[in-house]
Amino acid sequence: KEIEKALEDTQGTPKRWSRKDGPKYHSFLRKRIGPGTVRQIEFDLLDVDIGESWPIPITVVHGARPGPVVTVLGALHGNELVGPLALTYLCGPNFLGEDKAIDPAAMAGTLRIVPVVNLPGYRRQSRYMADGRDLNRSFPGKPDSNTTSRVAHRLWNKIISGSDHVIDLHTAAVGRTNMPQIRANLADRLSNRIARSFGIETILDNQGPKGSLRKTANDAGIGAITYEGGGSNEADPESVQVAI
Repeated sequence: KEIEKALEDTQGTPKRWSRKDGPKYHSFLRKRIGPGTVRQIEFDLLDVDIGESWPIPITVVHGARPGPVVTVLGALHGNELVGPLALTYLCGPNFLGEDKAIDPAAMAGTLRIVPVVNLPGYRRQSRYMADGRDLNRSFPGKPDSNTTSRVAHRLWNKIISGSDHVIDLHTAAVGRTNMPQIRANLADRLSNRIARSFGIETILDNQGPKGSLRKTANDAGIGAITYEGGGSNEADPESVQVAI
């Protein structure tokens, strides 16, 4: 019944997406991004004075017309390669065909692309952060806790909380392989809509584990889904293609 209710829910478009006021700038990480432009921004996972801050690149594609802010992330688990490969291709020059990149002038809304989130885990081919904790069980995090919790807190407050929708790309854990699938709380209206728009037949309905990005986003009113495909430390072509 909850899923049926979510499908019947036809709330109107948010006023901030209105096109009556013309093109709008997108403010992100203290940067002002003009309509119809693409910009790459470096984001530090940790705010530190001494030691490595773990800078990661974020590509922001800001459309010429107002619309939703969609954040797409890969490698919350550092040994899951499907997300980084798919999102690197998404940012590349041939996404829409030969020499045809995403054209922000033809877009409505904003796309934030984060190919690799867990940089220390990615470097070590490890699921976990440098302190051995699971980043995708640590949201929304705390500013004065362990390293993983601090990273989760920065990600949540600086990147995720300003999103309308979140797509989190994953693979199976070590020793397993997942067929391409979407995991979403289908009783959540926004998540239901994204899940059904993804174009995959297999959709698993669940709320997600406590501390996961998806569940935390849903609890905050953000539509969020998880894509799963392939296995860890593998560049499964089919799973990458489906994600793209």
